[in-house]
Amino acid sequence: MAIIKITKKRPNVTDNLIKVTKGRISFLTNFVKAAELKKYPYVRVYVDSVNERMGFKFSRTEEDGAYKISGFSNSSCQISSVQLLKIDWVLNVDNSDSNQFLATKENNYWVIALNEKNNIDFDKIDWKLVPSLNKKTDKHILTVRNEGRLNFSQAFVNVALIEEMKSVDVEINTEIRSITFEFNKDESGALKILGNREQGYHIQNSQISNLPWIENIQRTNENKFLIEKASSKWVVNFAPTFESKVSRKDFSTIPSSASGIYRYISKGEIIYIGKGNIRKRYSVKSRIHWEFDTIEYSEVQKEKQHYWENFWINSFKNSYGKLPRENKIHGFDK
Repeated sequence: MAIIKITKKRPNVTDNLIKVTKGRISFLTNFVKAAELKKYPYVRVYVDSVNERMGFKFSRTEEDGAYKISGFSNSSCQISSVQLLKIDWVLNVDNSDSNQFLATKENNYWVIALNEKNNIDFDKIDWKLVPSLNKKTDKHILTVRNEGRLNFSQAFVNVALIEEMKSVDVEINTEIRSITFEFNKDESGALKILGNREQGYHIQNSQISNLPWIENIQRTNENKFLIEKASSKWVVNFAPTFESKVSRKDFSTIPSSASGIYRYISKGEIIYIGKGNIRKRYSVKSRIHWEFDTIEYSEVQKEKQHYWENFWINSFKNSYGKLPRENKIHGFDK
């Protein structure tokens, strides 16, 4: 007599498997290859609670409600979702014998069945999106990091096709504090584009990091700037950052023509932010008795002075919940 033992079928290591555990979804090696996740690093997650199915739609770019896939390694990559912890039949997976599921391609979705049910008409499934709680930014932003590293936002990477570019030519206008970028698909540009989609793309160069206004930006909370289109190029206008500094007793060394925005510092505390001709504003009689030891200023075109004065006053209010001491008492430059 032959004895046949029937055992539960276990997934084969060569299958396209997706693992579900405690709100984390891991895409295992063969699935990563089959779905080409390195080309499609964003995913929208859907559930069909009637049939206890999960569906995944992958994309090259970040869409509303999409999760960014992280942790690309030799064995897997994953996403995490607190939203999935609210679904009972997903939580039940943790109490089952197996938490790895075979993924099959159905229409535009990769699908796993957490509870096998037959005769599913995929055209009639009522998919519900389980959105990521991380809000997508659609702004084209450049962020100044330590050591003058300039990071490009994912939205800008998408629109400027940075993944297809290898280098960039950079033009710096020190008078108006702007940097112009022209990206190249070959390596002919002055700077190499560094990074990848998962970690983000950036450039870094000592000539940029040594600019006084870039150095100052790294010491403030105002380190994000809009990237704007200019013909075939992209331009970033940076905030003036009070990069010129003199002690109060040496105020006469300030050029008589210097005009822009300025601030007075008393033992490290900003007590006033203003605009106009730096020396003339200092000489206003009412300020003789103000207590401060340092003057910091940036030369700015007259038509831009009001904007940047308000910019830094609002930045101060956002940080401290109040106006600088003398602005509160005496108001602002007219």
